[in-house]
Amino acid sequence: MTERTQRLLRAIITEYIQNPHPIGSHVIVEKYLKDVSSATIRNDMARLEEQGFIEQPHTSAGRVPTIKAYEYYVANFLSQPELDKAEQQKLRRVLAQHHGEAAQLIRELAKAVADVSLSAVFVGFSPRDAYYTGLSNLFRQPEFSEIDLVQNFSEIVDHLDEVMEDLFPRVTDRVEILLGKHNPFGTTCGALVTKYTLGKNQNGMFGILGPIRMPYDRHRALLEYTCSLLHK
Repeated sequence: MTERTQRLLRAIITEYIQNPHPIGSHVIVEKYLKDVSSATIRNDMARLEEQGFIEQPHTSAGRVPTIKAYEYYVANFLSQPELDKAEQQKLRRVLAQHHGEAAQLIRELAKAVADVSLSAVFVGFSPRDAYYTGLSNLFRQPEFSEIDLVQNFSEIVDHLDEVMEDLFPRVTDRVEILLGKHNPFGTTCGALVTKYTLGKNQNGMFGILGPIRMPYDRHRALLEYTCSLLHK
């Protein structure tokens, strides 16, 4: 992939994460690649489509990223943003105001992370003890206006405990992004998972579950910051 094609693919994914509508060449030229002509962009988009990175939904003139595109994005384009100060304060406030048992603290943090990420959050206290919150955030996303996707995701939710039991022993303290065939939650969504340590010896799993169109770099920073608070 040439440097220009990489810039194009990154622009398509960045734009689609922010505005989930099929993307035409004019949007790319106006907002991202002002030094490249529309004709060149259209040719490059045709090549990306041939390679399986973007596709044309229905009869729209625009294109949308595929799972292959997101996998490439995660492997090559992710940045290391710092979590917004207001979001940091919101998470720290949960710890400062909590005076109950450890499990309840984790649940309250999970709710705060769900609010900040506008995604679903799941926690594994053990392989067979799972908690999740924020599912309503998912169904507000534009993707879930399609009934087939809602049904597919509902099946995932029904089997969430089974997935958590299988995933729990394999999670490490590094945030891992799960997509496509590597995502046990299914190919219609994306997930980020990591291990948390509370105090010196209490471990568990913390994760974010959302549409494939997610700001993975920001969500990774959110999980890393949350786990750093717990480990103090």
